[in-house]
Amino acid sequence: MGNPARTPPTPSHGGQFRSRPLGRALYAFSILLNLCGFAVFFIAPAGWYYLLCLPFFFAFGFIHLFALRINPKSVDDLKAEDPRPPILYLRSFALDDIADESSGSGLDKYLPESVARARRHDDSPRIKDFIGRFGTSLERTIADEFDRLGPVIAIGNPNEKLVKLGAARMYAGDDWQERILAELKIAALVILRPGISAGLRWEFDRVLELCDPRRVILIFWQTSDADYERFRASVADAIQLPPIQDRQGRELIRFDQNRYSRFESIPRRSGLRALTKGLYDLPALIDSLAAELGYQRDGKHYSPAAPARNAPAAV
Repeated sequence: MGNPARTPPTPSHGGQFRSRPLGRALYAFSILLNLCGFAVFFIAPAGWYYLLCLPFFFAFGFIHLFALRINPKSVDDLKAEDPRPPILYLRSFALDDIADESSGSGLDKYLPESVARARRHDDSPRIKDFIGRFGTSLERTIADEFDRLGPVIAIGNPNEKLVKLGAARMYAGDDWQERILAELKIAALVILRPGISAGLRWEFDRVLELCDPRRVILIFWQTSDADYERFRASVADAIQLPPIQDRQGRELIRFDQNRYSRFESIPRRSGLRALTKGLYDLPALIDSLAAELGYQRDGKHYSPAAPARNAPAAV
């Protein structure tokens, strides 16, 4: 999260534009547009007429995502539907619009180096903002996959006009710290995307104080070595993180019961699966975490074998 200074208490839904009737209507309309696009594709004569389906597909994408953002599930609704202990996602608000650069990353080795570099590190704010608002954000990728272990929730940015896709938002004012503490005590897992801010540092200190370290994951996915070193130095008075020399491209930091930290990698895909599904195999990571935490598989999802006890381990 960002600066710890907060706005006055806000309603649980924040000040975002929401409309369930409009969201449902636009969602249904987007599905109709998608069906029309396929109909045009199959009915159109051979040749350039196939291109007539593209406006339908583009309109479907924009309207579909807008419908989801104005009719999101609240944290209370999500918890009512899914009684499993939640996954608490902590981050700086500045990271909310970061795009998932891993999507299609398996294609990079088949592209000219200049093109692959531009795709991975496009410096255009407009393009990054477009992807963050309407494409697949890194948070949405994380939330969609970790949902297999429990409902993914986060504190929402009170200044955002539309709810971001990804973790379900709960909005708070001056009571944001109390809300965080309450969720930390029941969370099955805490995912933290580190950054440099007083608010996030307070959250990190509370995570170290209250949580079983084995249930804490620091994600440095799409984080530069320089940013990692800055974060590592900023928390050196509280905990020792591995030196940058140990990173070697790995994206996660995990802890043992004595809070000793180590780098871990997200499993990679290869071949055709990397091209079609992305380089990083998050489902394999979830399967490994579920086995480590003693979760039982229930179809696609997992459930804890016993109520999660998120208490700090002895140091």
